[in-house]
Amino acid sequence: METGHISTEMSRAYLLGMLPDDAAAAVEETYFVNRSAMEQMYAAERRLIEAYLDGLLKPDELRRFEERYLQTPVLKRLVDREKRKRGAAAGWAVKLAWIAAVLCVVGACIWIYAVRHRATPIQARVRAVSASAPLLTAATLRLNPGVNKRAGAEARMDLPPEHTPVKLIAQLPGLREPVACTARLYIVGVDGSWKKILSAGPLRTTSAGGNVQELTVAIPPATLHPGDYVMEAALPNGHVRETYVFHVSPQQ
Repeated sequence: METGHISTEMSRAYLLGMLPDDAAAAVEETYFVNRSAMEQMYAAERRLIEAYLDGLLKPDELRRFEERYLQTPVLKRLVDREKRKRGAAAGWAVKLAWIAAVLCVVGACIWIYAVRHRATPIQARVRAVSASAPLLTAATLRLNPGVNKRAGAEARMDLPPEHTPVKLIAQLPGLREPVACTARLYIVGVDGSWKKILSAGPLRTTSAGGNVQELTVAIPPATLHPGDYVMEAALPNGHVRETYVFHVSPQQ
């Protein structure tokens, strides 16, 4: 399904309960996270009710409409409000009724979602992920190759708060076109040895302008601790294109 768009046929089939569970779940995931898709669903429901009142539904659609919209109180109120809106003579009354109908559509969508939510594993997983993984702004550190600790100019960052992801943005000079790189991250021991703690990729670089590419590496929360680190950017043939050094200080 195209992101942010639900076709008219798909909307009507969903509202009438004619979609398989997986397709219905996909529709819900679209309109509950996209305002434009939600507005499309409002319009589709209005057109469906108008088609019913105008006697334009096909026999199978009519049967399903009556089973859902005339037997479910919250949905039946939508039909009743549309009937009253049609009978209103004054323009202000029509507008007021439509505002109330929109509010009822919101309630109906929430009701449909709540009912399906109890029985749809996809929705249960979405809720679990949302509850357990709040969105956090990543701590960002930019890295340049060749900077070393002995020169006293290594890249530095304070240890991020718990549960905060880290984003390393490493520059690869001398490259005009994007390349695929594997990032290997090591923590440096007190004896100077390297211990690998992360390998990510292959990752596609992006242009930073001119003959410079940038490699962005996402570091999961709680991966870093105070100390010295080395990161390598390796090409598909295994050749290490660049090496970066940075230091993580304890939280202030």
